[in-house]
Amino acid sequence: MRKADRTLSLDVMPPGLDICIATRERTLTCIHRFLSAYADLSEDAVRDDVKVRPTGSPEGFVSGTLANTLAYGLAQADRAFTLYFRGQPPHYRPMLYFSPHGRLLLGLSVEACTPEGASNDAQAEYRLQRLKAEFHTEYGLIALELPPEEADAEFAPHLF
Repeated sequence: MRKADRTLSLDVMPPGLDICIATRERTLTCIHRFLSAYADLSEDAVRDDVKVRPTGSPEGFVSGTLANTLAYGLAQADRAFTLYFRGQPPHYRPMLYFSPHGRLLLGLSVEACTPEGASNDAQAEYRLQRLKAEFHTEYGLIALELPPEEADAEFAPHLF
């Protein structure tokens, strides 16, 4: 094998602006509305090996189907974990975070800059305002590469 053949090629994602809202409802109806609008579930809907790693835990487990995983997250208000999905075009990366505070965070991630190098701040702000209107909440934020548990910490512990 030539040296060039042994080179590992990594698919590196560009920096993203994470858009996150805290919803008033932690329900299957809310989740389905978000996923149907933003996620491409063509693969995830038929999988039976979805994995969950509870926030703060070094170990995860196979939770089964997406339906089982969502039911697991909704079963107890203090369960905390994140699910990431492939986005529908124009390829925003949707995320669900089951917060240990009993709320649900819905998120999208957009590239911080356009391919031409211009800022995507206006696009992120537009998406944030749209999400807030769609899910009837005033609680949202935009940050560069902010993990869901840190976004959750930005919201008051008992918003609702």
